[in-house]
Amino acid sequence: MWDEVREEVEVELEQLGELLASFGEFWDKPLTWRPSLVELAAIASVLHSFYNGAENILRRISIRVDGGLPSGEAWHTELLASMAGTTSLRGAVIAAEAHGALLRLESPPPY
Repeated sequence: MWDEVREEVEVELEQLGELLASFGEFWDKPLTWRPSLVELAAIASVLHSFYNGAENILRRISIRVDGGLPSGEAWHTELLASMAGTTSLRGAVIAAEAHGALLRLESPPPY
C-alpha cells in the first residue's frame, strides 16, 4: 500500500512541478507588475490546476491510508483537518500553519 501511495503522490508532485515551471515567467515578475486580462486568466488557471493537484494528493492519502473521504457539505474542511492531524497509520500530512492558512483562504472575509 505505502509504495503505491508514495508513487501516486510523487507523480502528482512531478506534475505540479511541471505546471509551475511551465509558467515560471509569471512567478518572476516584480510585485508591481499589473497583468493583462489574458495573463490574469492564465495565472488563475494555473492556480486552479495547482489547487486541484494538491487536493488530489490529499484525497489519495485519505482514500488509500485513512480508508475513505469525508462526506457532506463540509468535506473539504474535514479533509484539511484530517490531513493536519495524525492517525495510527500516518503522521500529519500538512503542517498546522498551512492548515490555518488554507482555512483562511476557504473563508475569506466578507466585503
